[in-house]
Formats: sequence, structure tokens, C-alpha cells
Amino acid sequence: MTANPTSLPTSVRQLDPSYLEYNNVHGAIQVAINAGVFLVLLFVASRVDAVWSVALLVVAIGFASHRLFFPAHECMHDSLFSSKRVNTACGYLLVGMLGTPFHSMRDQHMLHHRYLGTEQDPGASDYFVRFDTRRQMLGFFVAPLVGLTVLTRLGGYLRRFGRDRDLVSQGNGPRPSWKKGLVGLVSVVAVQGALCALVTRGFQVDQLWRYPIFLLVPVTLGFLFLNRLRMFSEHGSIDYSQSDYTTGLRPTTRTIVASPLERILICGGNFNYHNEHHRFPKVPGCHLRRMHEEFLGLGTDPWDSRPTYLRTLAELWSNLAPRV
Repeated sequence: MTANPTSLPTSVRQLDPSYLEYNNVHGAIQVAINAGVFLVLLFVASRVDAVWSVALLVVAIGFASHRLFFPAHECMHDSLFSSKRVNTACGYLLVGMLGTPFHSMRDQHMLHHRYLGTEQDPGASDYFVRFDTRRQMLGFFVAPLVGLTVLTRLGGYLRRFGRDRDLVSQGNGPRPSWKKGLVGLVSVVAVQGALCALVTRGFQVDQLWRYPIFLLVPVTLGFLFLNRLRMFSEHGSIDYSQSDYTTGLRPTTRTIVASPLERILICGGNFNYHNEHHRFPKVPGCHLRRMHEEFLGLGTDPWDSRPTYLRTLAELWSNLAPRV
């Protein structure tokens, strides 16, 4: 921070340069731990047969797949490592484990930053909503677990393809590249092929059932559920007198300080300090907690911070009517 600050910085130039320093050790640890846990769980999944152990591993892999997003997210901003090439390479590896081309997810995330709080945001389906009752709230969060979100996402991708092309033609979006598309496709096939070989013990025919059970189900159901829960907590309206996208009230980028358990299960890499991240997207995640603590009281809005994810959703629940 600058000496004796009296208000929040509004540009990168006003930040202490130490906030922009990369920490390659921190980056390596983030990639190694999150990818390592995911791979270990898949190895265990290749050896179990009992129904209860299969169910337990599906849940655990769902949580582990969600955590892959956090180091990948920093790679999207070129802030996990000092080398842009290392960021890109790790990004392709981590996002490939989720079955998605890195450049595609990165482009969508950049649009999320640009169009936050509008229906043009590719992530709007996870927070751009207004509930009238608690039943609607429950249905919204349960939808990913029963596969409804996968179907709506597929339809949304098709609709957004045309919309994103319009944004590109207007100069407001990243231009598609057939080379990036090819690299993305090859990377996903290669990574998913390696994961399939791991979980099916070298593509053994009688073990092929393990790939959809231990990779497709956790990612399409568990990941999307946790992603929605987290993203809504960070951007959703929990008090419509303060923020309501449907009526044009202010958008929200909310920091969730989070409990120790939530930092393990729901967020990672200081991603929960989300207000600070949206203010300064290029600041590496290793500095966001310190930034949050130093920004407290410097013109920050209490609306932009909550103690835990659970209390954030509980606050919304208490503000809604029990029934119509």
C-alpha cells in the first residue's frame, strides 16, 4: 500500500509494488497439491469396487475437480507464475483435467470480468437470478446435482456462440483462432486419455465403466454444484434492497473470508478474497488476503464482504418468504 492511505486505491499504479510480485513456489505448490490430490483419488478409484466406496470417491473427486479451477484461474490471469508460458502450460493441463480447452475457459472468464452483473456475462446463469421463495432458492442450487445445469449449459453455449461472435465483431470480445482451437482439442484429448488410462488400468475393457463414473459424473454434477454455490455467494444478490440485477441495482463482487473447512472444500488459493480480485485481477492470489486486511476500513462497503459461505446463503434464506 502507499504510505498512510486514506482511501481505496483505484489503479494498479497506486498499489505497493510488492502486491504485483510473483511467487513461483506458491504457484508450484498450488498446482502440485490440487493436481496431486485429484490424481491420487483417481488412482484409488481404479482399485475400488464396493458401492459405498464408489459413491464416496465420486463425491471426493467432485470436490477435488472443483479445486483444480483455482490454480487454473490464476493461470488465466498470468498471475500464478512469473512466466507466461508456464502459466499457459499449467492452465492447459489443469483445465484439460476438467475436459475443457484452456483458451476457451480463459476467454469466457475474461468476458465474466468485463460483463459482470449483466446477462452478457457467461457465468450469469449461476448468479443473475431473483428468488421469490425459499423453494426457488433450493431448486436453483439442487439443479446441478440432478444434471439440469449440464443441459442448460449446453444450450447456453450454443446461444452464447452467436452472441460472442457479435461481441467479437464489435471489438468487445476475444477473436477465435483455429490454431488455439486445435491446440485446445488436442490438449483435452491427451489429458483425458491419460486420465482414462489411469482410472481404467490401461484401458482394460472391463474397467471402462470407471471413466464416466469417476470423471464425467463428478465434473458434470459435483463441480457445477460447487461452482454455482461459490459463484452465487460471491456475486449473487442476497438482499434485493441492496443489489438486484433484474432492476439494475449495483453488481456485487463479494469477498467471503471463509472458515478453515470452507477454504478446503469450496475455495482455494485465496480466491475467496473475490472483491479484491475483481478490483485488481492481475494481483497474484498469494497477496489477496493481505490486500483484504489492509483495505478494511479504507472506504470499503460492508456489502462487499461476508464471514463465511454458509452465513451468506443463510442470510439470503432468511430474507426470502417460506412459500408463495
